[in-house]
Amino acid sequence: MIDYNQIESRLSALEKLPSLNPENSIPKALERSGFTRRDFMKWAGAMTAFLALPASFTPMVAKAAELADRLPVIWLHMAECTGCSESLLRSDTPTIDSLIFDYISLEYHETVMAAAGWQAEENLESAIEKYKNKYILMVEGGIPMGDTENFLTIGPHGKSGYE
Repeated sequence: MIDYNQIESRLSALEKLPSLNPENSIPKALERSGFTRRDFMKWAGAMTAFLALPASFTPMVAKAAELADRLPVIWLHMAECTGCSESLLRSDTPTIDSLIFDYISLEYHETVMAAAGWQAEENLESAIEKYKNKYILMVEGGIPMGDTENFLTIGPHGKSGYE
């Protein structure tokens, strides 16, 4: 069941984060393209319906779109082939550089980051702590559980994907 209050609470927390590029937010980009606030709310209503949410969620969908450029993203790789990351890197609208610099704050992504080993682990732990309860977690690939849990180990301490 969807908890309306929990979503409102998350949006309020996101609202406190600084905007990465206020002039490139979704509402500003739509405004520059000739869309009105009314058009934006119609779009939010359509997205709400597309997500199969009740119509009462439309204001929250609009608010989430307005705050999209404040989203810290932590992207984890589990039992996967990096196909999702490849698709992301090869996107052309928006391009990966535009996405990272204008729309989201990609805090951790093994495929595109320079750090490795202990530095990468420290970056991940730091991002999790810094943005506690305020980040989007993207998980690429499956997470082995049960008897197969140890077929996927990550990092220098050998944590399983499930851990």
